Amino acid sequence: MGRDVRRRARDWRARRDPRRRDDAGELVVDPVAETDVQEKIDRIYTEEPDLDFELRAEWYASMPAAATPIPNPEGLAPGCVAENVYVLPGIPEEMKAVFGNIAGDFAGDVVTRTLYSPEPEGALASPLGELTDRFAVRVGSYPNRSADRTRITVTGNNDTTVGKAVSWLRERTDVALESVAEGGADGSGPVDSPAGADGSGPVDSPADPN
Repeated sequence: MGRDVRRRARDWRARRDPRRRDDAGELVVDPVAETDVQEKIDRIYTEEPDLDFELRAEWYASMPAAATPIPNPEGLAPGCVAENVYVLPGIPEEMKAVFGNIAGDFAGDVVTRTLYSPEPEGALASPLGELTDRFAVRVGSYPNRSADRTRITVTGNNDTTVGKAVSWLRERTDVALESVAEGGADGSGPVDSPAGADGSGPVDSPADPN
């Protein structure tokens, strides 16, 4: 798990700035995270004395040396932040709980456009990386569990910037992109109706499958 986190964080940083290929370095066991995880493991074994598998704090508390741990009140694995890369647990309840500790880092008025691609996540890696170099936006990419659709978010401080970024992305890729617009941080803005399955006209906007 730790090696996978390091690889993904390094790959994401490389996509954001193609001029840099920084190695995240060897993982280390963060002492603060280790103490927190060990206390939780001790409670688990106390409450479940018949458990027949091993839990070791270093498995969960390992992260790049420069990272700062983010406490996880709902599970064992803490999140961490290294420069502009945030790593959160994948289990939804734990992800929400960890994000609650850093939500203030993302405060402020924002505009988000959500796009859906039928292609796998990697199909748009190159244009998404270039998008963040050209525009003052943040990009997220989230495949769903069945791997048949990828949710892409483009977030910026105003409609104009986000609109230009989305238009540029559409022009630079052959991948069909359905779109849902979210105005403001509460997602209360208008919704764009994506084209129908045959591309002939609008349909009701789909609920987010993720």
